[in-house]
Amino acid sequence: MKKNTIIILILVVNATFADNYSMNTSSIVNEQKSKITSKNLQGGVVTVGDQSDCDFQLGDSRIQSAINSGAVIIRLADSIYNENLVINNRSVIITGGFATCSDAASNHSNGLRQVIDGTLFAPVFTITSHQQRQEVTLENLHLKQGLAGQSIPGGGVNTIEANLTLNLNNVWITDSIGLSGGGLNVMFGDTDVTITDSVISHNTADNGGGIRCVGPQASVFINENNMNQSSGIFFNEAINGDGGGVHLSGGCIFTSYSGSKNYTTGMHQGIHNNRATGNGGGIAIIDSGWVF
Repeated sequence: MKKNTIIILILVVNATFADNYSMNTSSIVNEQKSKITSKNLQGGVVTVGDQSDCDFQLGDSRIQSAINSGAVIIRLADSIYNENLVINNRSVIITGGFATCSDAASNHSNGLRQVIDGTLFAPVFTITSHQQRQEVTLENLHLKQGLAGQSIPGGGVNTIEANLTLNLNNVWITDSIGLSGGGLNVMFGDTDVTITDSVISHNTADNGGGIRCVGPQASVFINENNMNQSSGIFFNEAINGDGGGVHLSGGCIFTSYSGSKNYTTGMHQGIHNNRATGNGGGIAIIDSGWVF
């Protein structure tokens, strides 16, 4: 009898502990949701990372959860992020370069690029905007190992028939695989992409190993503000077609102010060392397009 009594007591204690743990966890989740809702109403800055003070610290899709929350500014603390992200009809700023969420909350940036790895599962970013014009800024990020899908031909960053302004600031897009546009795919829409102090390299696709842009209202503008970083499109490959570095068609406008005759080894300037099995190792214009 004593033995049975002891067993019953232990079961009761364990059940009580489980109930308390569940209640505490639920309370923490609800408190976090309330805090995030309050932040969004006050201006929309949220943090993502591993520390206890991060707004989004749980799960394998922390950045996507931050996007879905309606946050206007998403700051990423140093962590491992393996995600395939979708931004739909939203204006948002996603920026890395923070050691901790405390630094992110105070906007104390170290300027380093935060890695987001697509793990060769799907594109790293897919951006759509079919309603009013949106603006998306990606900053201080290294996007790698994106993979095209059946209806999404680009590997790294895709804009699909979007009414969009897209800014890439200090962003590297590397090691991604597409059907068209291994690194960046701009697919129709009234889309204007500005690339500043950024690198698109070591990507592959059938056409447009680095960048593919198609559409009469689409444009890609490359600029550089920091000569120590500069912008470059290099070591990309069109493995079954045209445009190793850049593939333009349908009237897309491409402008680059990166690169010079004083190119220095080690600098990421201009368009160089790209390959294509067809036409245009550097740039190919198919049907129609403009280069400035």
